[in-house]
Amino acid sequence: MLRGARGREPADLAALSHLVRAVGDLLAAAPEISELDLNPVLCGRDGCVAADWRIVVQNRPSQDEECAEDSP
Repeated sequence: MLRGARGREPADLAALSHLVRAVGDLLAAAPEISELDLNPVLCGRDGCVAADWRIVVQNRPSQDEECAEDSP
């Protein structure tokens, strides 16, 4: 389907790759995210977009913990 099915244009695979990497970067930077759902992800020849998303955050660090992590 990504290569173009039933006469449709192929999807922008570079944009899809960028989206996947951005999601991975977000999850690496925010370990308090326990669930992430992008549905649907629409990909066309001119890019990709997550039309809807859901993020569940658990065990969010307290403000004191965040300050302690930033201190030398």
